[in-house]
Amino acid sequence: LSTSLIQSEIEQITILTNQTSAERWASKGYQALATYDISYSLDLLDKYQIKKAELIFWNCFAHFDQVKSILPNSLLHACLSGDTAYELKKHGIDPIVFPTLNAFYQWKKKYTQAYYAA
Repeated sequence: LSTSLIQSEIEQITILTNQTSAERWASKGYQALATYDISYSLDLLDKYQIKKAELIFWNCFAHFDQVKSILPNSLLHACLSGDTAYELKKHGIDPIVFPTLNAFYQWKKKYTQAYYAA
């Protein structure tokens, strides 16, 4: 918000997010509305084999917070710059931070090709 590109004040912004994140944004002075809550079933966690994951891209810190107790220690964390990266770092995680989602997709394509070629 401090750049001339945005030209907005906190009072002009409403953030639509999940319940946990809305509370975090509100504590920073933003108007935030929760449009959903985060909950995971064990079936879904097993389906995506989160316990065996080598890399997870986090779109939202609240998702990490919900499953952090089952994540492997060797997990690579990735996210965009911003609050998610900040919150992960506050929790002792050094994520791979990407400037855009497209940059992550390009990196992931090269990463997975190199992984399977090895």
